[in-house]
Amino acid sequence: MVARSIDEERSAHGLTLAQHLALKMLNDVGPCSQKELSAQLRVDRSVMVGCIDGLEDSGLVRRERHPRDRRAYALTLPPNAGPALAEAEGGGRSCWTGLSVR
Repeated sequence: MVARSIDEERSAHGLTLAQHLALKMLNDVGPCSQKELSAQLRVDRSVMVGCIDGLEDSGLVRRERHPRDRRAYALTLPPNAGPALAEAEGGGRSCWTGLSVR
């Protein structure tokens, strides 16, 4: 119920909760592999693929060759990801307003 409410709020900003968290982590820690991101966020790797595909299609994430492992890809944020993340961060507070503990 809570996750659905948050996803509905996030969709107004064009992001799911998983996409928002992925952007936030990449912003905080810098480039990392999709496997690392999935493990750190505790999101199933198959779900993370769709999450990152959506961000890549929106131009908010880039897959580039990993600097230390040429077999892997590193996820990086292009310059336009900062404003999108800031907008999502600002909108995220309102999704908690209507929720209450019973």
